[in-house]
Amino acid sequence: MKRIASMVLMPLPLFAALTQREITEIAKEAYIYGYPVVENYRVMYHSTQDKNYPQYAPFNTFFNARKLSTPQDTLFVSPNVDTPYSYAVLYLKDEPVVISIPAFEQNRFIGVPIYDLYTHVVYTLSPKNMSHKGGHYLVANTQWKGKVPKGIDRVIRCETNLAYVLIRTQLFNAKDLKNVHNIQSAYQIQGLSAFLGRKH
Repeated sequence: MKRIASMVLMPLPLFAALTQREITEIAKEAYIYGYPVVENYRVMYHSTQDKNYPQYAPFNTFFNARKLSTPQDTLFVSPNVDTPYSYAVLYLKDEPVVISIPAFEQNRFIGVPIYDLYTHVVYTLSPKNMSHKGGHYLVANTQWKGKVPKGIDRVIRCETNLAYVLIRTQLFNAKDLKNVHNIQSAYQIQGLSAFLGRKH
């Protein structure tokens, strides 16, 4: 990726010194580097700005799928077809947010990966690191220097001001769907000020 950066800063006359092969290779690297960001932003934009979008939810609000995915669900390229999803786009520029996960059964798995705008997995909450008691998890950008309040179980840092949360709640069978809905309904996102009961 160094070549992409150097090309951006390169004086115009020096472009002529590049061979066609070098130009093609730099363009290829730029496409590979930029594609995840553009595709991720597409998902975030439709999810939060298009009220006619099937999975619409404002920033810092969960959309809880009430059914399993089918070929008609095209938010992602290949969603799991045996797990109801909960989606949310986090907006971290103004203040951190707190994700709250309820307690859940010992035999159930819940996975909560958090992705930055580059699609890097920043952190994944699961029974391995939050047990089955759930908890409150503060997600902040790298510029936030505030004091971590009581009641926060972990601080998760994200290098971008937009992040994506994708919760998979294990479904045991068709009769278990109502139980999954109850768990999904307890997932919560609050700005830090709201979590503390203050006005932002």
